[in-house]
Amino acid sequence: MKVIFHLFIFCFVVLTQSSYAQTPMLKLVVPNFESIQGDLQVSVFNSEKSFLKEHEEYRIYRFKIEKDSIEFTIDDLPKGKYAMIIFHDKNSNKDLDRSFLGIPKEGYGFSNNIRPHLSAPDFQDCSIALDNDTKVEIELLY
Repeated sequence: MKVIFHLFIFCFVVLTQSSYAQTPMLKLVVPNFESIQGDLQVSVFNSEKSFLKEHEEYRIYRFKIEKDSIEFTIDDLPKGKYAMIIFHDKNSNKDLDRSFLGIPKEGYGFSNNIRPHLSAPDFQDCSIALDNDTKVEIELLY
């Protein structure tokens, strides 16, 4: 009976540590909020096919803005390739508000700090490899 108990504990520890090792930590830093109001929305995409398509995000995270810069950790993404778009949802309506021309009225940014010119960036330009713990800084464009 004692041997079975020790075997159970050993298996539990091995399984717990192996699953932990498969999810690296992503530390995201956003250094330049225009104002301290609303939320930050982070949309994470894991494929070129779904990138920037509404309701096809791999994960969405929302964080309350309490100071002019924010740093937080995402620890539930498995190893892989990801691209992110973030936006400062000043009025907390869960939408990136735009002008009648389609120009964003709220701050936004892409991973790798890609600055779009005449068209939206693609997944390859914005993608980051999350194989180990990684720190990413994204500046908002207003």
